[in-house]
Amino acid sequence: STAQSYVGKTDKVEILRDNTYSPIDISHETESAGNIFYDYNMPEFNISFTDLSDEGASFKAEYNIYEYDKDMNPVLKQSGEKEYYGTSSEKVSYNAEKFGLYALELTLEGNVGDKVISQREWIDFSKCVGNDNLDYKMGVGSHLIRNTDIPMEQALTIMTKGGFGLSRDDISWGEYEKEKGVYELTDRQEEYFDLMAKYKLEPIIILSASNALYDSAPNAFPSDDTLTSAYGNYVKNLLSEPKVSAVCSMIEAINEPDILMKHNKTPQSVKIYTNTAEQNEERGRIYASILKTTNQAVQEINTEKNEDYKLGGFSLCMIWTYNDPIKSPYLRFAEGALDELDGEQAFDALTLHPYGGPTDDPEIGEDGREN
Repeated sequence: STAQSYVGKTDKVEILRDNTYSPIDISHETESAGNIFYDYNMPEFNISFTDLSDEGASFKAEYNIYEYDKDMNPVLKQSGEKEYYGTSSEKVSYNAEKFGLYALELTLEGNVGDKVISQREWIDFSKCVGNDNLDYKMGVGSHLIRNTDIPMEQALTIMTKGGFGLSRDDISWGEYEKEKGVYELTDRQEEYFDLMAKYKLEPIIILSASNALYDSAPNAFPSDDTLTSAYGNYVKNLLSEPKVSAVCSMIEAINEPDILMKHNKTPQSVKIYTNTAEQNEERGRIYASILKTTNQAVQEINTEKNEDYKLGGFSLCMIWTYNDPIKSPYLRFAEGALDELDGEQAFDALTLHPYGGPTDDPEIGEDGREN
């Protein structure tokens, strides 16, 4: 098959020539997404220069390749000087025998009288072990659907070559149901599920919290009326989509519900960064009702469609902060949700974000707190 090329943009460099600054656009192109080279794939870059001033001139380009965390002595030096006009390019390759991180240093030099003016840019790359088998216990929080500026297939290529079998991504309710009662995957959402099937990846789908068709406030919990009707329909219709059920068996009930700002049934905001325990516990109880509604919809689909979806609950943003529970809004949120559930199994798995943060743990001490 024809190798796919990936183009990376390097910052514009301005070389001082003939007493004026002449801008040169630099880009690099490889056949390895993310500048990640696997096993015996030799790192090779096609470096392109475009003189934006449209003036012919000579310059010197020097390339040095360094290993990270090593003495700053280049493992490769390559340089050349040429008459330059418009667009020019040069190949730089390095037979990296060791796995690890590298940096390609690019220096352009121009002469002004007896002076040499130079500017420097860096291109990072790595040599990694290739994986023939996907690990479905490891994955990436990809968020590719919402970030439309990211080339989706390129990102998934990096994941599969790294051996990651899971992709955690969002399906926006507002994008999926743009007209009341009409459910349709967007082109970007369809592309995502098509690529999941193509690369044999398994998605973990995150359900969103709100839809402007029903509740006005974005990034908020759905109102009681919305929760008991429209929200459950959103879940059931999404999980009934053939492209979803063909590749997906795991879903999450809202990403980071502990940082949603308010409940749509009240005009007042219940803010995240507050030490008021009652407010955080109340928001946790609201989330518990969302879990119950979501779980009911999941169980109905599992029965009606003979599916086996598993529901992840909580997905809290932060479970650290302080040992004092009064000062930890996230822990009070969780306590409120668990109290409201009162032992009801409204989710199959506990999902957590393993973010680090400051701690007062005496075993870690001040050094750990600073780091």
